[in-house]
Amino acid sequence: MIFRVATLEDLFRLAQFEQAVVEAERPFNDALKAQQARYYDLPFLVADSQTYLLVVEHQATIIATGYVQIRTSK
Repeated sequence: MIFRVATLEDLFRLAQFEQAVVEAERPFNDALKAQQARYYDLPFLVADSQTYLLVVEHQATIIATGYVQIRTSK
């Protein structure tokens, strides 16, 4: 497995992961839009200096992702 920082070239696969999460949560959240629900601004997360968006590759395929972000405390 390879752990690396996400790039703009990963956006399509990251969007696929996001939609899989949306579909898994849809039965529990009536407020989700029927089409193209989005949780994250993926291009922003990739480019943001306060965010570390990680992907995990296995045999050249992204199999996992996650991120950490520095934010001001509420």
